[in-house]
Amino acid sequence: MAEAATQTHTEQHDEKVSRVRSSYSRPVFMQELTLHSLQAQRVVDRSLSRVSYSLFSLDVILQVIGKRDQVDQVEEVVSGLINEGATTLDNGIAQLQARLKEHGYESLPQYTNPKQQTIEISSPNVAKFARLISKLDTVISLLDTLWLHGLVTSKQRTNAAQDWQQFLNKLASRIIGVEKQARIAAHREGKQDEVNQAAPETEEHDLDREAAALSESTVDEKAHEAEPAKTQAAASA
Repeated sequence: MAEAATQTHTEQHDEKVSRVRSSYSRPVFMQELTLHSLQAQRVVDRSLSRVSYSLFSLDVILQVIGKRDQVDQVEEVVSGLINEGATTLDNGIAQLQARLKEHGYESLPQYTNPKQQTIEISSPNVAKFARLISKLDTVISLLDTLWLHGLVTSKQRTNAAQDWQQFLNKLASRIIGVEKQARIAAHREGKQDEVNQAAPETEEHDLDREAAALSESTVDEKAHEAEPAKTQAAASA
């Protein structure tokens, strides 16, 4: 019941975001993404729409604020989070590939229910976040390959997969936290109405609550500090 309620809430949030976006003429392109693993599919279902709207909103807010130093600071924080996330995922991929190569395995498994996802790319950072999801899908595929060949236990596989999924959801929450801070900055500049007209705040999402819980951390905290330790252990065992 709780899962169904969460799904309904997420769907309602996505519908509202879609209505807000459709009110303005914006440059976008549509990207087709095939996701094989359940974990990557879950990140899309839970985080993609909300974090995409945050990234779109940040572009709007920064244009409204218009102060070069503030714009540069926020852009640096967001780019840093995404780049650190990409580095962490790339490192995970390299470690898992090395473990497979050590045992003479290269082929990845097929999946029984891959999901085709159409993503609206409304900003460069949305495209970068979509690539993070693809990298997560690769990590899980490699992890599943290790498991199918008996190189990690079922418990190791389950724990590591959950860690990686949470890693990317937490990264999304941090990006949302940056958006919220930018809205506060716009409010201090007396530009809240202008921001809300172009990029209204949405109804609270689970990720908004997580972003609030993370607000005590500094905005420049490195994403790799949350790197899933269990996958590293599995890769190096």
